[in-house]
Amino acid sequence: EIYNREARVRELEGRMASGLGNYTLDDIQARDSEIAELKAANDAAQDWMAKAVEHHGMLQANIATLTEEKQSLQGQLAEMESKLPNTQSLEQLQSQLEQQQQALNASNQQCEQYREEINRLQTESGRYQEAHHQLQLAVDE
Repeated sequence: EIYNREARVRELEGRMASGLGNYTLDDIQARDSEIAELKAANDAAQDWMAKAVEHHGMLQANIATLTEEKQSLQGQLAEMESKLPNTQSLEQLQSQLEQQQQALNASNQQCEQYREEINRLQTESGRYQEAHHQLQLAVDE
């Protein structure tokens, strides 16, 4: 719309300068007023566009800065990930650890059963030895 009005201003200015048309003083004053309004609107639009371009430039600079920061952070992340063990091998190690823990628990239970058996056998052996000793005493008498 601004461009249409500006074209109209140029057309009217051209007619006035070339002496074309049969305009009255009121027509010319009305056109001068319209021209002044259109020029003011054009100036405001030009100012707004200049600020918009400046704002766009600032946003572009922010995007560039953030893009650089993103790339830097991605590089740091990749470096840190390369220092960590592979997550798949970590999962495998966790699984192996759980299996070894289960095997250790089973071995501990079996050892406890063996201890109980040894204690039972030692108690029984003590009774047999006592019985054997008693038997020896009875035979010796």
